[in-house]
Amino acid sequence: MNKTILDNKWMLPLLVIVGILLVALAKQLKPGPQQNPEYETAAQSRYVISAIKPHAPIIHASGIIKASEEFTAIAEVAGTLIYKHPKAVNGAVFESGTLIARIDDTDYKLALQKAQADLKASQARLQELKLQESNLKQQNKLIKQRLDYSQQELKRKSDLHQKGSLSASLLDAEQQKLISLQQEYSNIRQQLASIPSQRSQLEAQQQIAMASVETQRRNVQRTEIRAPFSGRLHDSQLQQDQFVAIGSQLFHLSGLKAVDIETQFTLNQMRAFLAFMSNNPTDIAEFNSESLQQLIKRYELKAKVSLPGSMQQTWDADVISVRESIDPTTKTIGVIVRVKHPYKNIVPGVRPPLLVGLQVNIALKGKATPAIRLPVSVQKGEKVYQLNSDNQLQVISTSPALRGEQYNLYHPNQLAAGQRFLTDDLVPALPGMLIDPIPNKEAE
Repeated sequence: MNKTILDNKWMLPLLVIVGILLVALAKQLKPGPQQNPEYETAAQSRYVISAIKPHAPIIHASGIIKASEEFTAIAEVAGTLIYKHPKAVNGAVFESGTLIARIDDTDYKLALQKAQADLKASQARLQELKLQESNLKQQNKLIKQRLDYSQQELKRKSDLHQKGSLSASLLDAEQQKLISLQQEYSNIRQQLASIPSQRSQLEAQQQIAMASVETQRRNVQRTEIRAPFSGRLHDSQLQQDQFVAIGSQLFHLSGLKAVDIETQFTLNQMRAFLAFMSNNPTDIAEFNSESLQQLIKRYELKAKVSLPGSMQQTWDADVISVRESIDPTTKTIGVIVRVKHPYKNIVPGVRPPLLVGLQVNIALKGKATPAIRLPVSVQKGEKVYQLNSDNQLQVISTSPALRGEQYNLYHPNQLAAGQRFLTDDLVPALPGMLIDPIPNKEAE
């Protein structure tokens, strides 16, 4: 009996394998769909247009409010606190000159009376010495006249004695009279000579008495503690009828006219801030106190103060000082700004006063300089995405001259004006890829 090819047990599996190979080969050789590069799909992305305009650089930091005027009342005399202002509690506001507390001044007034009496006594002794000097001078004049006359009389009698017209006893009497006048004249001269030293001693005693009077008068004044300026009271230690020792702290007063805020900026912030306005690298460490003060005028430094979490309410501030030393630990430099009239235009619940101890945000603003301002979303690491006239992507390597919270600033030599820059991220971002541009009106 003749057998067909299919009757062979090896032929059927072989045919199956060959069929599978033919199908696979046909798929490999089949041409794919035709692609037309003219119909490449464009990726949508929003953009902003660059423009060169004057922009003021701004850097941000925070600080704690301190009063520009501060007064700590320290007891300069000891005694019992006999008076305390009825409203002398923490938070109370006092006008300049208001009597806030008084210490018992009885002992100091008695001491003042004694010092005044000592002064009058020393003045009386000086007046007495003046009269004594006047009398001595008058006596000296009279005795000098008598002495001159006695010398002439002795000469006349001596001539008479030589002629035998006068006895020796009368001549001796005249000589004794002359000697007595000479001794009296000498005593008066000695007393007159001692007057200057006595006067110096009495004048010194008078100066001591005057100083004592002034001291006791000041002690009486020190028993009254008044507000040296209009301010808010806090840290009060006043207790009625309590003994107060010298050096005890009684209360603290903060002025109402202005508040100061010292904020710290990093060296990188300050260098970029100053370099942006000068268009040159700036090393803040090279400045001294005088040149730092000149910076405030040269770059027209101003500041705005705002509360954390709220930018609607702001206060204008003056830059009054830039610290000349750099904090070695934090590598920061301090800037002090001052807000005048911090209690002005208060609206409860909307615009609170700038109270001492409150933390606030500081925006330091410099001189307006021609620059390109772009949203921070334009910067992609160290690159920006720009569109050419054919809506193709160009990747430009650059970094902002000054970084901000919402916008970055670029010098005109970094980027060109009138160009479109993408604000959206692209994945992947390939140079030359086609972009479907959409204006980003929100970012503008």
